[in-house]
Amino acid sequence: MADAGDLLIGRVGRTTLDIAQLVFFILVMGSHVLTFSIMMNVLTEHSSCTVIFSVVGLLVSFLLTLPRRLEKLSHISYVSFVSIIGAVVTGMIGVALVKTGSTHTPSFSSKPKVHDACLAVANVIFAYAGHVAFFTLFSELKEIKDFPKALALLQLSEMVLYTVSAIVIYVHVGPAVASPALNSAGESFRKISYTIALPTVCTFLKSVRIELTFDSRS
Repeated sequence: MADAGDLLIGRVGRTTLDIAQLVFFILVMGSHVLTFSIMMNVLTEHSSCTVIFSVVGLLVSFLLTLPRRLEKLSHISYVSFVSIIGAVVTGMIGVALVKTGSTHTPSFSSKPKVHDACLAVANVIFAYAGHVAFFTLFSELKEIKDFPKALALLQLSEMVLYTVSAIVIYVHVGPAVASPALNSAGESFRKISYTIALPTVCTFLKSVRIELTFDSRS
């Protein structure tokens, strides 16, 4: 990302994007450590240990990135893909069967508060957080000319997944949807969903930390 900034604006662009990417990776890492702690709270039914679970998530992240190399990341992505698809589908089935929301779901929400509006925007940004890794993964491809096709497939698949899952969950839960949305799937289904999502959460912690280290060294 810093190299791209250097090509576009020069030294100012390099410094700006270098710092911005580093800060963004740290925030994404913090977000997923928080997700790990929420997942453990659900699976263990013991929410009083959130801080401890956060530390455990940090340690898991550290251990999974020794050694810190990108060469095995493609194999991990297969597991992560199957895991997240299974978790989302299970979550959608759960909200459809449990139906914790009201009988009437408005097409548009009421005027949000500033905090809620910022949270909604942040959710969209974090949903596409993988964009910051494009340059690194681009340089790792065996055939660089395949990058446009891979990028198009990624964008299309994630847009379809996000849109379909969001519509299904909102229709059945309504504005009271929890965050993360898997928490709206009912007691049994959310445990199943988080269990299936466990490889995704751990591999994301691994991949973000690899990217963070790679960016710092560059």
